[in-house]
Amino acid sequence: MKCSNCGYDNDSGSLFCANCGKKIEIIKYRCSCCGNEIGKDDLFCGSCGYNLSKKENHLESRVNNKSQHNNKIQPNDILKSLTNLDKKKKRIISIIFIAIIAIGIVCKLMYKETDSLDNYDNLYYEESEYKKFFKDNYNEVTAQDLDVDQSVKDIKKDCKKIKNDISNKRYHLDNSHENLEIYVSKDGDIKEIKVNKDKKSQECDREYYYDDYIGLIYARAYNDEHEYEMYYTYDDILIRYIKDGDSYDYKKIPENKWSYFTLEEGKDLYEMYHDDYDEDSDDYSYNDEDDYSSTDYILLNSDERYIDKSELSSLGQWQLRLARNEIYARYGYSFEDEELRRYFLNKSWYEEDSSINKDTWSDDCLNEYEKANRNLIVSYEEEMGYR
Repeated sequence: MKCSNCGYDNDSGSLFCANCGKKIEIIKYRCSCCGNEIGKDDLFCGSCGYNLSKKENHLESRVNNKSQHNNKIQPNDILKSLTNLDKKKKRIISIIFIAIIAIGIVCKLMYKETDSLDNYDNLYYEESEYKKFFKDNYNEVTAQDLDVDQSVKDIKKDCKKIKNDISNKRYHLDNSHENLEIYVSKDGDIKEIKVNKDKKSQECDREYYYDDYIGLIYARAYNDEHEYEMYYTYDDILIRYIKDGDSYDYKKIPENKWSYFTLEEGKDLYEMYHDDYDEDSDDYSYNDEDDYSSTDYILLNSDERYIDKSELSSLGQWQLRLARNEIYARYGYSFEDEELRRYFLNKSWYEEDSSINKDTWSDDCLNEYEKANRNLIVSYEEEMGYR
């Protein structure tokens, strides 16, 4: 260990020079980037990897174990050193940063995939979002071509048909999810979803009706005190809002929670059910035997007695149609309508005769009971608006 004063080579660890008696200055080499102690001939810092060849002054004098306070690297020095990192180091940092972002996106997508009907309670809609919903809902171009009254009339007609088909058990009921009733057609299309108010801790029960092409067309939220109705058309446009009997059309609709909430909930339920359906279609398969396996008649012995009008009051549109066509089916009438044909082919008493069809049929085949009963059913269908 050489003395800085006289140049005498002292023993390692000596505190004073054996020649001139001066205190020996201990010389240490430190990385100018992170402050870690380094070797005199090191090319890179063993701690941070900094390229030591780019800066010559790495000496930091320390005499006889001076205070560690002097060893601290100032923030400005660190910032200055970081700016001197070579391009390779910067690329590595960039790659790490991008990787962190990618991992975050993947985690978010994995969480999104859990948004199924089984964890539906995790979903929540910010009510403040409805302000944006109402702002985006109105479109001047659409308004010029939109006939609200006719659109609502068509929606009511579609909903009435769905209700009749449900009452006639033409749809499969899936009630396997808590607080939900989902009615599905034979083709797997959702027709109606009923939501209990306990779902998402809301104060209203909800009903949603769907069209195969448009999607959500009608929503209803209700309790013992209030009723809210929403009519939707293409592109999720709210065309009519009714609150406790007070009706508002299109751009005159006031801002309210339920118009936005029902649209978002109705769409989410629809999409999540179809996602579950696609993943495990066996759980939601529609069984034709549910509606078509019974061997009984809608109106028993309608060929041997006069039926009473009171017998028709409990029948829906589909059942009335079946009861009327039972009269022809007894003769083996060959139906062109696929639904009717499939229905009667599942009846043990029906024997199809291809020679008896609309081209060869004559009402002369019917007896007086059958003619009277058919006419009564037709009259009742007209009275109910089914024909």
